[in-house]
Amino acid sequence: ESLSEQSLQAKAYNGMAYCDILDGDYDSALSNIQKGLDTGDQDEKQALLFNEIVAYEKKLDFVTAKTKAEAYVASYPADEAGQKEWTFLSTRE
Repeated sequence: ESLSEQSLQAKAYNGMAYCDILDGDYDSALSNIQKGLDTGDQDEKQALLFNEIVAYEKKLDFVTAKTKAEAYVASYPADEAGQKEWTFLSTRE
């Protein structure tokens, strides 16, 4: 498998996950996100992890979303959207 194929796969899974989130199918979104992460594509990893937080938040699983957001801001401290998500989730229980 070439790196470009892996990148396209991860991008495709992230795209499907995004559509699933818009459709309200959060379990399918999480499944597609995991498949995207499993490709090992580092370029798409950040976007996949961010959408994972959103999917858990939409499922009203604030505990998991907060845990994922904490890990996200530790890995991507410069991402303002991630910081905002984490701050928001810190107020939820």
